[in-house]
Amino acid sequence: MCPACEQVQSDKKFAAFHAMTIQLHAVSHTVTNPAEHTSDGNTWNDCMHLDIAALMERDTVVTLPSW
Repeated sequence: MCPACEQVQSDKKFAAFHAMTIQLHAVSHTVTNPAEHTSDGNTWNDCMHLDIAALMERDTVVTLPSW
């Protein structure tokens, strides 16, 4: 897949993460959104470290449909 196509796919996935975050906040859940880590210029490895650490501190995990 071309880099531009990969970015479009990534943007669509991030949009789904952000939409779910809004839905969960609306019913008073505290949300850790992994898509928010990428905006800080983190590498994939950095993001994985942040995400795994966050998983260890949570009591519930919500996945998106088809994930």
